[in-house]
Amino acid sequence: MNLVELRSVGKTYNSRMEPVRALHDITMDVADGEFVAIWGPSGSGKSTLCNLIGLLDVPSDGRLSCVGRMAAELSDDQRSELRNERIGFVFQQFNLIPVLSAVENVMLPLQIRGVPYAQCRERAAAHLDRVGLGSHLDRRPDQLSGGQKQRVAVARALVGDPQLVLADEPTANLDTHTAYAIIDLMRALNQEQQTTFVFCTHDQRLLDSVERRIQLVDGTIAEDTRG
Repeated sequence: MNLVELRSVGKTYNSRMEPVRALHDITMDVADGEFVAIWGPSGSGKSTLCNLIGLLDVPSDGRLSCVGRMAAELSDDQRSELRNERIGFVFQQFNLIPVLSAVENVMLPLQIRGVPYAQCRERAAAHLDRVGLGSHLDRRPDQLSGGQKQRVAVARALVGDPQLVLADEPTANLDTHTAYAIIDLMRALNQEQQTTFVFCTHDQRLLDSVERRIQLVDGTIAEDTRG
């Protein structure tokens, strides 16, 4: 079963000087349970592609389906709701709210859904325990290391039981030991829960750990390899 389908997808941004074509003629699928990386040099379009897959943006042309819904048929509110319910995000800069504790940061996606506070906290605490931070629930981001912040970000991405997790350079700012620990954690979650992971990365450590690598060059797919 394909969780993501793109058919001749393109993305053009309008600028003051002239339109910028970031992606063109992208045709690809991501199957349920895959562990895949989109990679390429800076400016190749990988972040744009991840934003489209995650319904943070919409294609300029072509067709895109994510978790069973056609992007072109969704309003902004519907895309926001679908992201909250079915898609998790892990960002390079963690995107944690500084004034909130680890458990409060992880609770946020559930609170947006209207889940009762006690249930939010219980589920968030369980996910933090799963990523090895069960004793750090009440620490704020400035009291955590880079690797611990990324673990909080992973827990937040997973707390709503998403079908798809999109991770933009999740290991780029981490030392080697911490990077491999985060990769192993995400790989274990992929295998245990069949959660689909799509990474946007240029980190060779992560590229060596995925099952499939999609290389972008100048906004097009140059190579799609498995194994």
